[in-house]
Amino acid sequence: MTKSLISLCRSGQPILLVATEMGFRVYSKLGFTTSSTYCFFRGGTVDGKGLLNVKPATQDDSSLILNLDEQVTGETRGWLLLKHLSSALVIKHPDNGDLRGFYLPDCGAGTIAATDTEAGIELLKYKLYHHPEKQLCIPE
Repeated sequence: MTKSLISLCRSGQPILLVATEMGFRVYSKLGFTTSSTYCFFRGGTVDGKGLLNVKPATQDDSSLILNLDEQVTGETRGWLLLKHLSSALVIKHPDNGDLRGFYLPDCGAGTIAATDTEAGIELLKYKLYHHPEKQLCIPE
């Protein structure tokens, strides 16, 4: 079944896959390699205070979000993120307006990237407060 799904993918496009330990062996035999390792968390609550810095992204933020994502992940993932930018939320520096982080609630379990710890934590809190049903997926 996996071979059939791989053949349906567009040639040249990366295939992102999150595998369990048991599935890892199967996917390795099919040529998949590990690029990142993640920890998954579910549950927890946060106080909604202090989440005022998270704002809806504007059209002007789109290229900044893609650039920040590439800067943070080291990957060019515009092909994956573009269709989710209409629901993007951002945190900007209060003094100069520079983009500090973003949250794409509709991309997978909710994609977050940030340039600094404070912005990352703020976005994680926002996600937990507004989307408690979504799990947190954090790179090790």
